[in-house]
Amino acid sequence: MKYFDILKHIVLYLIVTVVIRNGLWGQYYIIKPTKIYTSDTAAWTAEAAVIHGNKFAFVGSLDSAKKLFPNYAVQEPQGYMYAGFIDAHSHFLGYSKMSLQANLFGAKSPKKCVKITRKFYKGTNPEWILGRGWDENIWSTGPSLEVLDKAYPNTPVFLKRVDGHAAWINTAAMKLLNLDISKPIVGGEYVLENGNFTGVLLDNAVEIIEAAIPKPDAVALEKAVDKTTARCLELGLTGIVDCGLEIDEIKYLAKRQETGKLPLYVKALLQYSSQNLSYMSTYSMPSGERLNSMALKIYLDGALGSHGALLKKAYTDKNSLGLQLINQNDLR
Repeated sequence: MKYFDILKHIVLYLIVTVVIRNGLWGQYYIIKPTKIYTSDTAAWTAEAAVIHGNKFAFVGSLDSAKKLFPNYAVQEPQGYMYAGFIDAHSHFLGYSKMSLQANLFGAKSPKKCVKITRKFYKGTNPEWILGRGWDENIWSTGPSLEVLDKAYPNTPVFLKRVDGHAAWINTAAMKLLNLDISKPIVGGEYVLENGNFTGVLLDNAVEIIEAAIPKPDAVALEKAVDKTTARCLELGLTGIVDCGLEIDEIKYLAKRQETGKLPLYVKALLQYSSQNLSYMSTYSMPSGERLNSMALKIYLDGALGSHGALLKKAYTDKNSLGLQLINQNDLR
């Protein structure tokens, strides 16, 4: 009986070896591109790779690949193979949502911003006019409340600056939200010029408006995220760090993971807020093979371009040291 058991294990081992080598559990491919860069410091380059399904079964020399998998022909695609790239600071979901708004990057003037938004929303009747990317540093004049009020007297407008730390709104948005710019806001600012409100908000003041804007249509968002995902993979991005998400957004990524629609590895940073911190300290954060959300993003100050970054001396073009968005005790 003892010898029979030994013989049985030997036969089983041989069967498993044959199955693995001959790919009976899935198709194998031996590929030899121009060069393989492994990103492994012990062996920076390799000659060939064996792919099984959607995973690498072997990376190394061509001779070794042929010995391990003798029954497969070698394919020689032209080009270079790299390990997947990782974007260490991105806004994956934000970029997807931004594709559903007017693109103001590179707009040369406030009037050009209006022209772009009108073209983007032509033939529709949106609740809000939304856009992202304006930069007053390439304009001859700054943003003003009057420009947006003239273009959109009745529809609320919310246009985010290129850095995301400032926004430009109109009077219709102020009325809808009962915004009182005479009340100071910690870590935020309503920008005035000669005592008049310009329509520009900084940092924490932006968050107040943004929280009231309706969420994008679920179907449209799903298509946008699908498109962004495909674009990332096309460019060789296999991992990203998505910086500053609400808990609902992380849950959305978790749902995509469950349904097999998250081919990227995502390190999600939870946005700092009392609500998010409460959730983080009470419930388990969504996680899995493709998603890790055990990180927090905290803003101490704003951005340099919108005069929100903290400085030791005042800005040369504004009597301000910047904005501290969170006090020292909360930070500690």
